Amino acid sequence: MKTTPGEVKLYTALLFLLARSTWRSRGESSTCLMVYKEGGAPAVFQSPKCPRWKLPDHASSHPRATAAATRCHVAMLQGRRKYQEDRAFCAVDVLIPFPGKSGLEEVTVGIIAVFDGHNGAEANLRSCHQWA
Repeated sequence: MKTTPGEVKLYTALLFLLARSTWRSRGESSTCLMVYKEGGAPAVFQSPKCPRWKLPDHASSHPRATAAATRCHVAMLQGRRKYQEDRAFCAVDVLIPFPGKSGLEEVTVGIIAVFDGHNGAEANLRSCHQWA
């Protein structure tokens, strides 16, 4: 089976597009992964090297940000202990890069985490503050 010059050009173009899209998505991921290894999730959201990872600004006067902050509610039931050991974290409208059909797209996600404090609140309090 012999390939024509037109088929060679088509295969070359497809290979170029595939390599380009793979390179674009890996560039940010590897950089942000290094930032994550150095400082965890808060470092990624605060780093200028990861501009696509954004937490909502609930302190702003923007109506959407204020509405997002009020959409997340947490209820806790305290057991037999004198103090509550569990912690919860909630962030709605977090923008993260996600691979799409035409490269990376910004996707809005909500993150809710419950940190269960088995006989002590120190570890889950620290975990909760790592996100906030």
